[in-house]
Amino acid sequence: MANQDPQPEVYSVSSDFDDLTGVGLGTAAGATIQATIKTNQANNEEVRVYAIQVDIQGSDFAALSPLTGTNCDFSLTIGVGPNNVPSQSIRLRPIWSSEDNMLSWPTPILVLYQQPFSATITTNQALATGSANGRRITINFISELSIQKVACAPSATDYPRSQLGM
Repeated sequence: MANQDPQPEVYSVSSDFDDLTGVGLGTAAGATIQATIKTNQANNEEVRVYAIQVDIQGSDFAALSPLTGTNCDFSLTIGVGPNNVPSQSIRLRPIWSSEDNMLSWPTPILVLYQQPFSATITTNQALATGSANGRRITINFISELSIQKVACAPSATDYPRSQLGM
């Protein structure tokens, strides 16, 4: 529940790609990890996602440099309700290589009450076996939680019917 309107929120998702097969074969290209994000919003609230921030580390939490890091080609698909928003996946390496590690949208992604909100991270290349080749991808969703606004008639006696229906 929002304590202020709007209330700033950061939702984080971390995915570890480190020998997903469990048999020492590494991670194949196209492997995916999906995470559902809990927004804990009430039925009269909405979440607006304005940007994502990307960090890619080694599986041992070692910092990697965007200039010299290898095996760092991943994609992100954001799911809201039954749709992907935006409709295509987003490559993460260019975002991670930018100065602020952030991608902002001109209009926010809207998540309404009881809409599933998910992040699917996909490897675009195979990762070899071994502890030095594992990767941890962290995505921070820069957003806000706010109360939905309802347009009322001037007298406000027929709440919540809007003026458009008259």
